[in-house]
Order: sequence, then structure tokens, then C-alpha cells
Amino acid sequence: MTVTPAIAKARIATREEEIRRLERELATARAAVLSDRRELAALETPSAATGMAFRETTSRSLVKAFGWRVTAGIVTFCSSMYFTNNLRTALAIVASDFLSKSGTMRVRPRPEAEFPDASETEGILRDDGRSASRGFARRDVARRRRAGSSASGSSTRSRWAGRRTARASRGPSPRR
Repeated sequence: MTVTPAIAKARIATREEEIRRLERELATARAAVLSDRRELAALETPSAATGMAFRETTSRSLVKAFGWRVTAGIVTFCSSMYFTNNLRTALAIVASDFLSKSGTMRVRPRPEAEFPDASETEGILRDDGRSASRGFARRDVARRRRAGSSASGSSTRSRWAGRRTARASRGPSPRR
């Protein structure tokens, strides 16, 4: 097939139209990317108006603790009224519970200050994927080692490892 000037002009016109269509699609895609980048920037920037950023201050911590103690007091009051049917006894139980737990919470050691592994930064798991409960367990093991509570002189880890090995040699436990 021979190419005539009319066929060549038609091909060029078709390709130019395709280029214009692709340029419009590219402009639309660029606008969408720009919009997504703005949205991401807005999400990453903490804003006081959205309530995303806050600082854990002493006063905020005290308000939270007091709020939880009041909630626990209400639950304790309802439970004690249900079981005793005596207002005086229920109030005495709530007062003793409130005072003892408030005092205990204030006096207890703060493991997150003493052991960084025991702090929670994002709910249950920390940023590095280690759980807060593992940090508390490490704290307890360290305290036992310092106190010399290991009866046989071996570490807690080796005692547990021995139990695991003995259990593994017996085979799987029967299902109930």
C-alpha cells in the first residue's frame, strides 16, 4: 500500500488528537496527585482545631485519674448497694476503695520512667513492635535478679527454658 499525502495527513491528525487526549489525562492525573499530596500534608500536620495533638501534662493526668476513680466509685457503689442494701455500708466501701486505690496509684513506682521497655506509646504495641507487657515482665525479672530471689542460683530464663524442654520431650498435650 502506498502512502499518499492525504493518508499521511490523516495519520498525523489522528496521532496529534491522541497526544491531546493523553495530555488531558495527564493533567487530570497531576491534579489528582496534587490534591492527594495536600490531603496527606493536612493529615500529617497536627492541628489543635482537629484535636489530634495534645501533650500529657500533670494536670491532664490527674484529671484522667480522678475521672477513672469516680467511675470506679460509681460502679463500686452500685455493686455494694446491690449486695448490702445498706447506704451507710455502701458509702463506707466506696470511700475506703477510693482512698486506698488513689493512694496506691500515686505511691506505686512508675515502670515507664524506670524501664523504657515498659512504656506504651501507641496503645498496646510500641513503635518498635514490642509490647508493654513484655517490658513489665523484664522489669520484674530484673528486680528478682537484683533481689537474688533465684533459689538455685540460675536465672529465671534458664529455669523456664528447662521446663519448656521437658514439656517438649513429652509431646503435645492432649486436647480437651
